[in-house]
Amino acid sequence: MASEHYEEYKKKLLQLHDLEAQGKFESSEYDQVCDAMDAPGYKLSGLELKRIKDLAGDLNMLLGDEIKVKSEKSIDPREFERVANSEQWDDLLDMLRLENFPATEDQIASTRSACWSALGDYDVALLFAEYASKLKPENPNYRIAVTINRLNLGLPVAPAAMAEMSSVMSHHVLNNSIHEMSFLKSA
Repeated sequence: MASEHYEEYKKKLLQLHDLEAQGKFESSEYDQVCDAMDAPGYKLSGLELKRIKDLAGDLNMLLGDEIKVKSEKSIDPREFERVANSEQWDDLLDMLRLENFPATEDQIASTRSACWSALGDYDVALLFAEYASKLKPENPNYRIAVTINRLNLGLPVAPAAMAEMSSVMSHHVLNNSIHEMSFLKSA
């Protein structure tokens, strides 16, 4: 569970990101938000400080200005899968930041959304889900991620989005139920 200082600092960081997206980088409003970040910033734990710094970099993706981390070694798919399956969300996010990560921008945004959601940062997760959905509007998984994060934040959701999520989830449950049937496992 994140501290109140982390939540306050993150909220201010997201405000800065929004102001940057509006082209208000050199405004008095931007300066006021920066000044308000000092107090909670001094109270962040080491892990919270790392997450905030990483988040600041991740948000640049949404502005088309992301700076990837240089890496000489290639991504090992088995290592990526191991990290994902062991729910090491910070490590998974670190992998997504590598310049040679072999995925499309929408896939990276969607995976970032899932990681930030798993960390409990639904507001951040929603931004990346919306970005992935904007890049590939035909992908229902991206739209469902938007719906789930909106629900997690207590935001309104359109009935059509709920119906789509319900339909996809029903198919997913059915497929899992079928795959769990013991007589099929021996076939």
